[in-house]
Amino acid sequence: MCQETIGRHGNAKSIALSKSVESEGFDLQAGQTWTYPTNYPIRDYQHNITSAALHKNTLVSLPTGLGKTFIAAVVMYNFYRWYPQGKIIFMAPTKPLVKQQIEACYNIMAIPAGVTAELTGTKASLSRANIWLEKRVFFVTPQVLQNDLDKVAQLGKSIKCLVFDEAHKARGNHAYCQVIAKLLKNGHKYFRVLALSATPGGNINDVAEVTVVNNLLISHLEFRTEESVDVHPYVFQRSLETVVVHLDEKLLEIKEEYMKIPSDIKFGHPKHYKLRDLLTKHFRNETTGNSRVMVFFEYRESVMEAHTLLLQSRPLIQPRVFLGQGSGVTQKTQLGVVRDFKEGRCNTLLSTCIGEEGLDIGEVDLIVCFDISNKSPIRMVQRMGRTGRKREGSVLVLVTEGKEQQTLKDCLIHKNNISTHVLGSSYLRNNLYPDNPSLIPADLVPRCEKIFITVKEKPSKNSLL
Repeated sequence: MCQETIGRHGNAKSIALSKSVESEGFDLQAGQTWTYPTNYPIRDYQHNITSAALHKNTLVSLPTGLGKTFIAAVVMYNFYRWYPQGKIIFMAPTKPLVKQQIEACYNIMAIPAGVTAELTGTKASLSRANIWLEKRVFFVTPQVLQNDLDKVAQLGKSIKCLVFDEAHKARGNHAYCQVIAKLLKNGHKYFRVLALSATPGGNINDVAEVTVVNNLLISHLEFRTEESVDVHPYVFQRSLETVVVHLDEKLLEIKEEYMKIPSDIKFGHPKHYKLRDLLTKHFRNETTGNSRVMVFFEYRESVMEAHTLLLQSRPLIQPRVFLGQGSGVTQKTQLGVVRDFKEGRCNTLLSTCIGEEGLDIGEVDLIVCFDISNKSPIRMVQRMGRTGRKREGSVLVLVTEGKEQQTLKDCLIHKNNISTHVLGSSYLRNNLYPDNPSLIPADLVPRCEKIFITVKEKPSKNSLL
């Protein structure tokens, strides 16, 4: 070890730091313990996964709504404590997700706002360089880190913990993959990886070869399903019903029988009318007045067509469109739509894939999948996870007879089998990253210290950048 004097929150003090190659800069005093918060109910699976993730590069596959962000916040906080000069980075693929996660993590572990920064590409590179040097904990889009690793000389070496949200995106040339490649190319390999996903891939090959294991240096797997013994007590019931839409003239008669729609408006697929009828029935039978529905579409054009039709059913159905920024929608607009949905100013959210991943949209009673485009269970798992978080929920899947109906069956088979196949795969175990860095001195075993974390409300204008 070596003795160094460094500043911590403005106060200089002598801290004994490790000088071992794999744990250089580790605070030997703080590292006697690792902190676990008691301000949230303690769940054994979260505690056990967190403990493992502190020691190994870990892929956490946990159903939506069961606390992946909680695990990330605790891991980040402990590396923040252990490495007083290290950088802790949480990456998410979209700006709204970054903004959401910075708030969520603060509300769990209260890492000081003064050492935290949000970087999503809105600041000039020169300005970001100063922020990287001054701050300690970062919430970023991966493209920002990918770009700045080349421009901030000491950044790569100082990184001690990297969190990858929506880690199933780490394929091919995705920025997640490029971040890891740049770090390794420059000789930086002593950092912890925590990869988070509701489902890491469509099959074993996705996980072992293409997705997170190889691309994100994963050496340990923590997989849970809703049926896992330690997770099941926290899962609310969720029904799944398939609605087969027949492609004939009968459904088209609904247009004249139930709705008064201007004759010059034409809707190209009978699914739109089936969707309208299902939502009408749902809201008419709903007694609390607080029900929320989310409808997922593969195509933007289908969203807009459904929105036009459902507007005719106001005020029973109050639809809003939720599209990605690639469709010309601003982040401000996106967050406004989510806020209106959570606060009850609309009761039906019509979304493309932007609504699948991570964003906190509040409680949803009914999920409708308007179409199924492929056999991968990724989207199905994420969409279903939007309901049944804190109360019982339902999922309806609209499929046409024939090919789409068979695609859904295949998708559900993949969904039910992938976790069992992955965990039992010797092929996958043989592909785990063999050079997991310890990051904790060999003669030190941190003991768990459970502490109630007091989270102070942030001022309306804080120091986040």
